[in-house]
Amino acid sequence: MKIEQQYVSLVESLKLLASPFPQQVNALPEFVDVPFEVLDNFMNSFLLMPQLIENGFINNSATAAIIRCYNISFMTLLGNEEIMSLTALEKDDKWERARSLALIALKELKETPSEADLKHIRWSRS
Repeated sequence: MKIEQQYVSLVESLKLLASPFPQQVNALPEFVDVPFEVLDNFMNSFLLMPQLIENGFINNSATAAIIRCYNISFMTLLGNEEIMSLTALEKDDKWERARSLALIALKELKETPSEADLKHIRWSRS
């Protein structure tokens, strides 16, 4: 994957994480586990951060904001069955905190929050 595509993948994953509940649900195929996919998409993109930092795509303040998103995603949300439900995704304060941190990260990247464009992802049914 080219470095530019890696950057787009990270930005789109942050847009999805930052989106209100209805946009998150509408952005993903009906057959997926929406809370899991919202986090998985971001966490996979997070793994691309070293290359993006090394190539000057992400500055220090954006890096810090993205790491904060990762921390809440990994430490608070992932693996918690009560939080990893559609009801929680819609209403839980922890998900709202993740959304607000993703919005801060987008701001630090000088990216505009909007609906996530996930056409670069190939979905498959299990």
